[in-house]
Amino acid sequence: MTQTHRVLLTGCSGFLGPFVIDELVAAGHEVVGFDLLTPANKTDPFIRGDFTSKRDLVRALTGITAVCHLGGVGDVYLAERRGAAALRTNAYGTKIVCDACMDSGVETLVYASTWEVYGKPHANPVSETHPCNPESLYSISKLAGELFVRRAGAINGMTTISLRLGPGYGPGMRESTAISSFIRRSMEKTPLPVYGDGSQLRQFTHVSDIGRAFAIATSTPSSDSSRTYNIISDESVTILDLATRIGRRNGVGIKFLPPRVPEPPSAYITAAKAFSELGWRSKIPFEDGLEELIATFPVAKGHWTRLGPESTS
Repeated sequence: MTQTHRVLLTGCSGFLGPFVIDELVAAGHEVVGFDLLTPANKTDPFIRGDFTSKRDLVRALTGITAVCHLGGVGDVYLAERRGAAALRTNAYGTKIVCDACMDSGVETLVYASTWEVYGKPHANPVSETHPCNPESLYSISKLAGELFVRRAGAINGMTTISLRLGPGYGPGMRESTAISSFIRRSMEKTPLPVYGDGSQLRQFTHVSDIGRAFAIATSTPSSDSSRTYNIISDESVTILDLATRIGRRNGVGIKFLPPRVPEPPSAYITAAKAFSELGWRSKIPFEDGLEELIATFPVAKGHWTRLGPESTS
């Protein structure tokens, strides 16, 4: 048995937004976009507002029964450079979202967290019971958001779900990410920068699979007031292997550079709980998703296109 909602989607103009909207609508939900920036995609209805403003949120929550909270600072290195802004947005801003949801009678809140909250693993694979020891300002701010979400479920009875997302990739992703940087540089015939020895392990998760996880989590009723799931691909690849794959296409070599700080640690995260309780698992093989991504890189540098009628921001 599934539920349908009128869903407010914060951060609808970002990378994940269009894919989450598509999956929510396909699951039968009505979606209202909410962001400070106008979405590049046609999002109707759309409300311009700041999720760190309780007044803006309460105004937008009229008639809303579920919230998917994607908004925030999502760049690890930007968060490190602008720590106060990241903490205010990701931590305090999520508290404002929780407070507004409780005041407005929202039934379900789904929060976009990150696999990086675990920090360096004590053992692999890493499940949701693994202790959290975030190391970067970004992951610290996202775990703080999780705690506010969990608290809201405990004191209000609202269904709250934190999705610890794997590193997302797909059309529309930021150029600062390793994948998009490697693709752009390979097309420019520029050596691909690998920081450290390239052994960092990543489980890149296609953005459409992430969108589907939000739709399933929003649709699935539960007697538990608070749940947490790893939403991440089973496939893993090292950064060096990624650079080698992309560079080989255009005959471009690799340039090794000193390690960056902060650098998300290597870990193998399991999404077994999401499969067991939600029936979710990643569907798009990394090789297929990477080929699609490379094919959608246009001649104009720095602008991704999306297959289909809508474009991403």
